[in-house]
Amino acid sequence: MDGGGGRPAQGLTGRNVLPLLRTVAERHRGDLAEAAWFAQFYRFVFLVARTPGQRNLAVDSALEAWCMCLDRRFPLLERFCSFVRCHRRHVVTEDTWMQVRVSRVCWCACACACSRERATNPMRSGRASRRMGLKHSYP
Repeated sequence: MDGGGGRPAQGLTGRNVLPLLRTVAERHRGDLAEAAWFAQFYRFVFLVARTPGQRNLAVDSALEAWCMCLDRRFPLLERFCSFVRCHRRHVVTEDTWMQVRVSRVCWCACACACSRERATNPMRSGRASRRMGLKHSYP
């Protein structure tokens, strides 16, 4: 498809679409509270936020989209994004994108368990993290 002047059409794909998707998410916050609606919206974000012609999502776009989609749904979002920035790869695959949606529930449960352990026994604060195989602490 030609966007005029011999350039490929950009349309609402890639990073260009993220501000519009943020507006849609805010307008439909009530609908997105339902798990089925959220799952469809989350998958849709991945599909339209990709650069045209690419199968994967650029890390910068993925981070921005995760912040938009998982805000108020994932208490560890800031730590997760810090981790992704530190261990940066070039792209996020669709499998990884979908695993984050599903895994965020498990990560939140682990964080609560670590917090409880730290609160009850500060001397053992790193024990739960080591038991889960986490080597680094992220702010």
